[in-house]
Amino acid sequence: MASRNRGLLTNETSVPGHPGFLTLSSFGSRKVLLFAGRNHIYEGSSVEDISRNIVLAAALGCNAIILTNAAGSLVARLTEGSWMIAEDVMAFPSRALSSAGTCAEGLDRCNRRKLLCEKLSDALAKSAENAGIRVQRGILAWVSGPSYETAAEASAFSALGADAVTMSIFPELIAASRLGLRCAVLSFVTNLAASFATRRITHEEVLSRGEEACSNLAAMLFRLPSLPSSL
Repeated sequence: MASRNRGLLTNETSVPGHPGFLTLSSFGSRKVLLFAGRNHIYEGSSVEDISRNIVLAAALGCNAIILTNAAGSLVARLTEGSWMIAEDVMAFPSRALSSAGTCAEGLDRCNRRKLLCEKLSDALAKSAENAGIRVQRGILAWVSGPSYETAAEASAFSALGADAVTMSIFPELIAASRLGLRCAVLSFVTNLAASFATRRITHEEVLSRGEEACSNLAAMLFRLPSLPSSL
């Protein structure tokens, strides 16, 4: 199982459920850095601020990163409590431009043709299978938040090919691409998007549902095979 060696506060956040701690841990023989909590564009953070943990991880020797996030489902096959590995990410930065002056410059500073590592995603899928956890594949849409998407927005994202939507991970994914890090994105579906949700979505509900994912996430990480540097 995972063992914790140390923890420290790496960034101050304003969103409940994002403590901002870094922990050096081990899963079997593998040393890992666990970042608990992140900053978001909607908090007024710059892309550089949000990317700080990625830069730190690279400086400490990480060459592969799994970005996790809570997401809202846009399709019937992804029910609440489902896991999804992102095959690709579509971003809607127009909503972010009003809340982060450096967003446009930061998001366009790298080649976005291949942001995700297929072999790392496949390895993550295999570890989930070995742990007996069903994980689906799909396209993840990113918006800046902080409000949940309207029903019309959710319908539009779905029509464009997205399977789930989140307010997290895209700035970090861009930073990792700039630094040459291999990335996979793992989403946990905490709620149904507004296009077919039958009740009002709340942050408290998202946090409560997210707590259910911890044991499964640990099981997947523990079974992740060693990855060659040539991935």
